[in-house]
Amino acid sequence: MEQEIRTLIKALNPGLPVNFGVNPAGSAYPACVLNVISSPGTHNMDGRDGLTQSRVQIDIYATTYGEMASTRDSVISGIDGYQGDRIHRVFYSDASQTIENEKQRSRLTFFVWHS
Repeated sequence: MEQEIRTLIKALNPGLPVNFGVNPAGSAYPACVLNVISSPGTHNMDGRDGLTQSRVQIDIYATTYGEMASTRDSVISGIDGYQGDRIHRVFYSDASQTIENEKQRSRLTFFVWHS
């Protein structure tokens, strides 16, 4: 699921660095960092049903507010509602903005249903 989300974001934003966990020192901006916050499986009365609802955080870092906002909007519109190979559906949840180490940061949260 993580690689499928990463591949999708990179296809929507060619040249955008998309990493897991941390943006390596010296990386170009804007950049995305992906983290799986939680990943509980789902069950029915017969046991595990094979689906997982993961909460995925996508942090977007940029040097200007405009770069951050356009990248943020591209990611939200590009993956909200997405269905793919292992991904049954992606649902946008919320966003927040901060300034961190002189970089504009937007933190996006998505719920990803996948098998």
